[in-house]
Amino acid sequence: MTTRNWQIVRRFVFVVAFVVWMCAANAAGGKNPREKMWLPEIEQFVRQDSISFPGEGKILFVGSSSIRTWKNIEDYFPGYDIVRRGVGGSHLEDIIYFADRIVFPYKPRQIVLYEGDNDLKDGFTPERFLDDVKTFVRLVELHSPGTEILLLSVKPSPSRHRFLEKYLKTNELMRTYAAGKQHVTYVDITAPLMDKRGYRPDMFRGDSLHVTAKAFRAWAEIITPYLKPRSVSMAKLVTPGSTSQTEALYANLNRMLGKNTMFGHQDDTAYGVGWEEKPGGSDVRSVCGDYPAVYGWELGGIEHNHSRNLDKVDFSLMRRLIVEAYVRGGVNTISWHADNLVTGGDAWDLKGGNVVATLLPGGEHHAEFLLWLDRVAEFLASLKGPAGEPVPVLFRPLHEHTGSWFWWGHKFCSSDEYIALWRLVVDYLRNEKGLKHLIYCYSPDRIKSPEEYLERYPGDDYVDLLGLDLYHFKGESGLSNYRECAERSLEVLREVSRRKGSKPYAFTETGLESITMDNWFTGVLYPLIEQYRPVYVLVWRNSSRIPNHFYAPYPGHASAGDFVKFKNEPLILFNGDLQTLYE
Repeated sequence: MTTRNWQIVRRFVFVVAFVVWMCAANAAGGKNPREKMWLPEIEQFVRQDSISFPGEGKILFVGSSSIRTWKNIEDYFPGYDIVRRGVGGSHLEDIIYFADRIVFPYKPRQIVLYEGDNDLKDGFTPERFLDDVKTFVRLVELHSPGTEILLLSVKPSPSRHRFLEKYLKTNELMRTYAAGKQHVTYVDITAPLMDKRGYRPDMFRGDSLHVTAKAFRAWAEIITPYLKPRSVSMAKLVTPGSTSQTEALYANLNRMLGKNTMFGHQDDTAYGVGWEEKPGGSDVRSVCGDYPAVYGWELGGIEHNHSRNLDKVDFSLMRRLIVEAYVRGGVNTISWHADNLVTGGDAWDLKGGNVVATLLPGGEHHAEFLLWLDRVAEFLASLKGPAGEPVPVLFRPLHEHTGSWFWWGHKFCSSDEYIALWRLVVDYLRNEKGLKHLIYCYSPDRIKSPEEYLERYPGDDYVDLLGLDLYHFKGESGLSNYRECAERSLEVLREVSRRKGSKPYAFTETGLESITMDNWFTGVLYPLIEQYRPVYVLVWRNSSRIPNHFYAPYPGHASAGDFVKFKNEPLILFNGDLQTLYE
């Protein structure tokens, strides 16, 4: 059976199943027994639409009284075009029943659904409610394929506190379900309603059930980052005529944004704790049974035609491992810690004054720097797949420039000089060397504001992927500082992505050296990933030569069990979880 025929069969099966569901709902006298409860309200919506139809392609907020009582909802989401259809006291089965009148006529680009509050109070089990969620999602998939659905968590409230455990279980079921669906996202809106003392009185009206305008404002802050702006178009690569595999990879990164996060590890298959250059070797795979989805590599040393990079990885081996990762369906990202051309020292040699200025056109070392770029380009061009196609690479030069530990750091050159150097690198590789398989990633270290992030931003025509490097230092004692910095920086990253037309973003480097907290992956990293959903997160390398210099667990390490739990979280993707990214 062809793929197309199978899709037709699946749709037919669903239509039959939905008809059966509708027949059951209509069993009482040929009608849904709950229809008369809501029909006047539904007919009012229909009359309203006949007089002034709100239009198609907008964001539809639909559900029970939490939507119905959200007056002037457009004011909470400036810049977004909203349609609100709230049916007070409704169950999700009612929204499904009337979907042909209050959902599908608007052909929404995105649906924000709030239901469950009444369903669970009226005796539905969490599992039964999840079945209705699945039915709603399938109906949307059938009627409007590709429409995104935001599932809002069921809110706790003082008046229905006795149902709290059912609400919590339902929210967990929805979270897990959404993590496995391509166009469905779970959004937790419960946090603002409670504090350490319990329910916050300022968040609930006098009935202790419905929420106040203050609560709606808090919800809007949570929901807004997930909304699709008007006329959103998928971000385009900055290199015209990129290879089909590179275009496909970038399109899939765009689709993944806000949905799933790939896990990555630096030099994963080159070496690990206690081993080097072992066929099939991978500390990550040895612990959890799968390779990482993203493989990090380093070019430092290639500028001198060295046979090995600064971490002693043979470039011929690296080339083979990059191709193997690509054939496996994984993603390769490459950084370049270029040496200091003025002093002859390494990337961390901060002597020599303004090194960046000497590399620009007219600078003392400009010609030599172009020779270095020739050698970088030669290696990148040598990465070929089984059919001779160039292997796509996320290329990440001149990173962590907001710090001052590299010669290109912010204390050693002006913003204009840094931007000029970045543009020189990109223009030379894509124009002079003709490389069409690179995705350029801009990745500063910790930042406090979008303005700081963009201070040295080379421009939308020179950056494909937005990144962030940020490490956790000092274990437990440094935890609060890491969380605070990571949350602030990732929030900035997400905001910049929105400003830049939803360019994809990634947590390009992070980790806790020696993993001195056994629950670091599920207790520290995962909550950040769950909240901000970068397209990938990469932890640094597991050195085979430096004691206690590792960032992923190895067999027998105390964090191994926690890492397996992290790996099994539905929104986290390892190599085996990837669909075809290059088609």
